[in-house]
Amino acid sequence: MYSKLTDKVILTDHYDSRGGAKICKITIHHMAGNLSIETCGSVFQTREASANYGIGSDGRIGCYVYEENRAWSTANYTNDKQAINIELANDGGAETNWHVSDIAIEKCIDLCVDICQRYGFSLVYDETPNGSLTRHNMFMATTCPGGYLQSKFPYIAQEVNKRLSGDLPEVGTWFVVNDPDGIWLLDENGDHIEAYGQGTDVIYQGLGYQKYGYQYYYVQVNGDKKYGYMAKDFLSLKYPDVDPEPTPEPEPEPTPIPSPSDDEIIAELNATIEELNNKVMLQEKQIAELIHALTWSKCEFKIEEDNYYKIKMNKEETLCIKFAKDTEFEMKLDNGDNVKVK
Repeated sequence: MYSKLTDKVILTDHYDSRGGAKICKITIHHMAGNLSIETCGSVFQTREASANYGIGSDGRIGCYVYEENRAWSTANYTNDKQAINIELANDGGAETNWHVSDIAIEKCIDLCVDICQRYGFSLVYDETPNGSLTRHNMFMATTCPGGYLQSKFPYIAQEVNKRLSGDLPEVGTWFVVNDPDGIWLLDENGDHIEAYGQGTDVIYQGLGYQKYGYQYYYVQVNGDKKYGYMAKDFLSLKYPDVDPEPTPEPEPEPTPIPSPSDDEIIAELNATIEELNNKVMLQEKQIAELIHALTWSKCEFKIEEDNYYKIKMNKEETLCIKFAKDTEFEMKLDNGDNVKVK
């Protein structure tokens, strides 16, 4: 089996069985040269060494040993039977601290995410052989993986875990066991180390594996300093970083409307009376003009436009007298005729 991200398969005979061990680690190396995946594959044909994968400075991925087989990488049987080993090319030599291209590192992260998803674990980098992300120089005296790539191990673990599980707690975050029945601290194989009761404080070290239907955190138990794995479902933040609900500002009291004084009320009434009187006086004046016009000569009248009564005289002249249309009154002409204006 090999990753779907593989660009080329160049198999070597330099491998053996994993002895039934479950894949739960990734070990990253450098090639100590700017080798293409083809050149790296050629080296593994004759040299008694190998890796499961190699990544060139151009980001291409080669497979040299199928994942179900143990590559000969770290000279440590226990590590290699559990680990998938990945070689990265260097686009700079010793004078650059064995620099590795950005695209090679990003492709390595992609490959690690694919491996972790398929085998159900995440990367714990604690700078010890017990973590799930290990280095060649943890097991023997060697410059591999080179200073530059080694400085990128925390970044690689962080980016892989972000893609696997979204946002994660920061290393050093305190949790407390919340289960009334307590919880077991497990080792890297899922075996029991010790049971701890409700209220035990633990310190987050990194994202652990997925086992028994739970996601585990890699933690340090406060007090006895033991390291291991605890299911995150049975842990609660000890110091939750939750902002308190903001205190709502009191609504401003409405500005009271001052009651008018007696003088103001009287002045307002007088103004209303004066306005009404003016309207009555205007109406009386208009009625007088209309009576005068109608009695001066026999005429007919009708409404010809809004708000005006137009009276047509015998002499074919038009006298316009402004008068409100909604007013009704009757008048008697000198000749005895009754006229109703509406």
